[in-house]
Amino acid sequence: MNARTPPSLRTFLTEVEHSLPDLFEVVERRVSPRFGITAVLQHLEDGGRFPLVIFTNVDDLLGNPGHRVTSNLFADRRLCALALGLPVEASEAALTSEFAERVQQPVPVEKVGRDDAPVKEVVRRGDDADLLRLPAVTHHQGDGGPYLTQPVISKDPDDGVYNLAFHRLMVRDSRETGIYMAPFHTLENYRKHEAENLPCPIAAVLGHHPTFSMAAATRVPKDLSELEVAGSLSDHALRVVASETWGDDLLVPADAEMIVEGEILPHVREEEGPFGEWTGFLGPARPRPVVRVTAITHRQDPILVTNFVGHRDLSSLQGLSWEADVLRRVRDAVPSVR
Repeated sequence: MNARTPPSLRTFLTEVEHSLPDLFEVVERRVSPRFGITAVLQHLEDGGRFPLVIFTNVDDLLGNPGHRVTSNLFADRRLCALALGLPVEASEAALTSEFAERVQQPVPVEKVGRDDAPVKEVVRRGDDADLLRLPAVTHHQGDGGPYLTQPVISKDPDDGVYNLAFHRLMVRDSRETGIYMAPFHTLENYRKHEAENLPCPIAAVLGHHPTFSMAAATRVPKDLSELEVAGSLSDHALRVVASETWGDDLLVPADAEMIVEGEILPHVREEEGPFGEWTGFLGPARPRPVVRVTAITHRQDPILVTNFVGHRDLSSLQGLSWEADVLRRVRDAVPSVR
């Protein structure tokens, strides 16, 4: 990736293939999104292997083959180091230290036009924005359905600060999902909209450079936009573009693989779950908010990312963020600590 090439999932995959070929696996045979992907990942894990895996022939929810899905982007710390542009051997203390320092140096986003946004290569609105045409993954036996498990963008209606966080979306039908929001900033943004009887705009980003997901996993004050943290982690301003549904009122990543735009409906609750949680236990189904999909945009032949929840892929990502948070707090208390 040169100075003029924006970071993306595709630039990262190329780097992994060239720099860490032992951590790069391609599965070309046809795979079902219902347990098929996670079965392969579990098989590799049982053998003590944690490579990044690209599946090139995954069925969508209608049974149509040919879709691309990748996972295990964080399952090895060397992948995390590579994502930050560090030597792959700098995967322990040096990685945590660099991560902690970059989080504190936000980089303003760079707005671009739709002609410069690969995520606008294909635009689907209305009934054409069909979730059943996606290879959404059912991860575990007992899960309530297929899930999208990538970062979600929302915006505070009062101060306009963007938030980026991981929230799971359970596909209910072609235009609707359930959503689970932990009691943090996205839920706060939703409650502010709901108090005014308004839907809350969101955008689920189903594939981008790993530093985008790293930003979503960080713990930062609510007045700091994780979109700017994504820029600091990648050392490149995050390129954003107007959304299809809200225009400049909700900007979305221009270099993403796919974006699902939608509204969390006010005062509507439906069963979401069960779901195999990161703790290794099956969480129960509960009444939770509902998302109505308004648009889907994506690159040609997009590559969707899924996290293997409850396994090393996600625990490594979360662990790096938590390590950096602890290190920052220790440095604040004891400045001599490096």
